Amino acid sequence: MDGFQFEYRCAELLRNRGFHKVSVTQSIGDQGIDVITYKNGEKYGIQCKYYSHTVGNKAVQEAYS
Repeated sequence: MDGFQFEYRCAELLRNRGFHKVSVTQSIGDQGIDVITYKNGEKYGIQCKYYSHTVGNKAVQEAYS
């Protein structure tokens, strides 16, 4: 599985857990957000990482901005 496949797998898992309008963003210009979804009137931007090592602070800053 590569990073893109992992994003789609995460989206599938979110659908199975009751999230709605789950969409995987384009890989370019997504500002670090990989999946956008909704649940209970809230909108979520999710960043997926498929790494075997620790994810650094940069990934958190990208998603926050």
